[in-house]
Order: sequence, then C-alpha cells, then structure tokens
Amino acid sequence: MKTYTGKIKIGDIVKRVIRSGIDSELVEEYGEYGLVIHRQMIGNPIHPCITVAWPKQVRPRSIAESYVEVVCSKDNE
Repeated sequence: MKTYTGKIKIGDIVKRVIRSGIDSELVEEYGEYGLVIHRQMIGNPIHPCITVAWPKQVRPRSIAESYVEVVCSKDNE
C-alpha cells in the first residue's frame, strides 16, 4: 500500500469544487458539505482520494482530493 501524500485530513469538512453542471447536480444530490472519514492512494495513475460522508447519502463516497476544497480543517478546533 502506498503512503497517502495528500493534504486533506480525516475529520476535515469539505465541499465539492463546482467546475461544471454535473458538479452542481452532485451537490444537490449528496449535500453541500461532507466529513472526511478515510483517505487513500488509489486509481490509475495513483492519486490522493478521500472517502466522504455526505449528509444526503446513506453510504460514504470516494472522491479524488482535487475535486473538493477544505472549508473547515480539523486543526482549527
């Protein structure tokens, strides 16, 4: 397993970066803010991904770290 190299931490609050209409639709479907509950290096090529618990979803969803921005860092308690 490759060591996680991203910047987002477990416990951070994130929101999806709106780049297109599909991003707006996903925010409507999943909720605006989510809680990071896991992080890993996956994909092809390998890149930082996080698992986020979104308020309108029963199960957490994985997303590339580059598609979200941190709105409240765990370190800012």
